[in-house]
Amino acid sequence: MQTLKHPAAWLPGDLAAAADRWQYTFTGDDVAELTQGLRLVQTRKKVVPHFGKDDFPLPELMQKLAPFQRELEHGLGVLYLTGLPIERFSKDEASVIFWGLGLQFGKPWEQNKRGHLLGDVINEGRSIADPSARGYQTTATLDMHTDGADLVGLLCLKQAPLGGESQIVSALAVYNRLAETAPEVLQHLLDTEWCM
Repeated sequence: MQTLKHPAAWLPGDLAAAADRWQYTFTGDDVAELTQGLRLVQTRKKVVPHFGKDDFPLPELMQKLAPFQRELEHGLGVLYLTGLPIERFSKDEASVIFWGLGLQFGKPWEQNKRGHLLGDVINEGRSIADPSARGYQTTATLDMHTDGADLVGLLCLKQAPLGGESQIVSALAVYNRLAETAPEVLQHLLDTEWCM
C-alpha cells in the first residue's frame, strides 16, 4: 500500500495553514449580487427547485470564487463561505439564494427517500433508535459519515443553542493513515463491496 500525494490528503494543521485557499467572506457587493439574483427569481415568480443556473446569474461573485471552486474540485476539496447576513432574509429567500449559489457549483441530487433536493437538517422529534429516522431528524450526536454526493453544501439558518457543530475530515488522509499503520485493514476495505 502506498500513500497518496494530493492536496486533499490534508491534516488539520495543513488546512489551518491554507485558510486563504478555502475560506471566503462575502463582501457587500457579493451580498448585493446574491440579493439581485433573489429578486430576479422572485420577479419571475419561480421557486426552489424550479429554476436553473441561468435564472440566478452571479458573474462577478463567481469570478471571485473561481480559484476557490478550482480548489474545491481539484485541491483541498473544502470551501467555507461566511458573511451572508442571513437575518435579512426569510427562510424561503435564504433557500433561493442557497439554491442559486449551489447551481453555480453543480447539479442538485436527491438527498433522502422523500426526494428532497434541498432539505432541512432539523430535529423533527424522531428517535435515533427508529430505523426509518435519519440522524439529522433527531437531537443525537452524529458519528462521522459521508453523504452520497460529490459536493455537499450546508447553510446555517439558525445556530442551535447547544451543539450543532460540523466537523470535516479528509478521506484521503484516512486512506494514507491506514496505508501506513494498517495496510491489511485498508486492503479489506478496498476489497469489500459496499451497498448504499
